Amino acid sequence: MRRISFLTLPLALLLVACTGSNQGGQHPTDKNVATDSLSIDTLAANHPEYLPEIQLDTLAPDFAAPDTLGQVVRLSDYRGKYVIVDFWASWCGDCRREIPLLKQYYEEMTNTSIQGAPVQFLSLSFDSKAEQWKQYLAKVQLPWPQISTLEPKWHDNPVTQAYRLHWIPAFLVIDPEGKVVGKAITVQGLRLEVQKLSK
Repeated sequence: MRRISFLTLPLALLLVACTGSNQGGQHPTDKNVATDSLSIDTLAANHPEYLPEIQLDTLAPDFAAPDTLGQVVRLSDYRGKYVIVDFWASWCGDCRREIPLLKQYYEEMTNTSIQGAPVQFLSLSFDSKAEQWKQYLAKVQLPWPQISTLEPKWHDNPVTQAYRLHWIPAFLVIDPEGKVVGKAITVQGLRLEVQKLSK
């Protein structure tokens, strides 16, 4: 597979805010906009502006953050694979409601491929408190890599800015060459994006 470099956000930049789109400090979930998976899917269908604004077929900005053991993981570590990126936080009610569906989808995708390439899941949390993040992970037991920059405000996070996120959960599908080829804010939407690639 031909290697194409990702755009790079150095790890040091993950410690400071960068310029870009910002929809304010309050996540829509804080207003209890969606109350269950069905209403989230309805919201996604009727409000595409909640999708990440990063354009399809563009190189995914690289990012790096420590996992729960302090080992730094980079998105670009998974070049050559399809990467399903999950942006979430333990304080986000809509994220928590999607977790059982995401775990089920992960199990379905284990040992499968997309267009002949292996699939890798990667979750980046916008939690700001390490203990809260780790305790929730211990509770829900997500079996794929979990990382977090532990920034104090998710909307100021360089990753949020780079991907122009306005809502979490948010899911991206990155192809083996590092391009964004799918985006969604529900697991059902993620399934549909992957199905398009599998045809």
